[in-house]
Amino acid sequence: MVLALISAVSRAGLNLIDRYQIGLKNLSILNVNLWNNLIPAALMTLAGLLLGAGREIAHCLLDWRTVGFAALVQLTAYAFSYGFRHLNVNQVTVVGKFSDLLIPIGIFWTTYDWQWKTYGFAVATTLVSLPIFLAADSRHRRSGLLTAGAFIAGALVLQAGLSPLLAPSFSASHLRLAVVFTTAVIIWRAALSCIPLWRRLMQRQSHVFRPPLSGMLLLRGGLTVVTQMTFIGAVGSTVSAVAWPILNSTGFLAMLLSSLLRKDHVTGKQKWVVAAIDGLTALRFFA
Repeated sequence: MVLALISAVSRAGLNLIDRYQIGLKNLSILNVNLWNNLIPAALMTLAGLLLGAGREIAHCLLDWRTVGFAALVQLTAYAFSYGFRHLNVNQVTVVGKFSDLLIPIGIFWTTYDWQWKTYGFAVATTLVSLPIFLAADSRHRRSGLLTAGAFIAGALVLQAGLSPLLAPSFSASHLRLAVVFTTAVIIWRAALSCIPLWRRLMQRQSHVFRPPLSGMLLLRGGLTVVTQMTFIGAVGSTVSAVAWPILNSTGFLAMLLSSLLRKDHVTGKQKWVVAAIDGLTALRFFA
């Protein structure tokens, strides 16, 4: 649960950066995702080499489970990127919450772990999110919320259901294993993010490898490393059903931080939703 909390807080920072790059600056989703993976891959590879884990990383890279996990994470990244292109941080966070109703079911299919208290928490946090969806002032905007929600929820449910089978289980004390697996996953994510750009590379479009807003690259790279390591630790646990509502709920921190962005104004209703989610999360965390 602690790893899930750390991952959610750092992910809130990533959401703000992604919304700024993809939504407000209208940068290429494919280009942003490529660099969002290349920088962390370089940082993690360096960390792995300093730990003397180069051979272990190479072995992990050849494991099909690593490739599968990386593909699921990258699919989710593209789904959220699509959301940030068309919605603000508040709306993306809300549509992501609806996946909580299905994630425990997906996890049950693979781990046979079911907790009614956890599912009740998922239902409660989803219900208090409804006012933001209902506040959409037009049928077109609601349609956009549903489309983005379908992509995001589908990717999250698939990732949550299969992650326990693909990610190794380790505790906070298993730093070496965490670094090895995280490094291999990010390297594969960088490789996979090159595939959609292959056609442009063949057409010799040099701007494909132009870093977007380079001043933010290192900041986002550092946050990605923290998020990825703590995320893997949380979802790789045998009780990952407890972690997922926390991962999705504490993302509401991004809604408050998004008020710093001019075009993502936080209304009074949204603040009350954030307060309710935080209260339910604290209740579940200490219960």
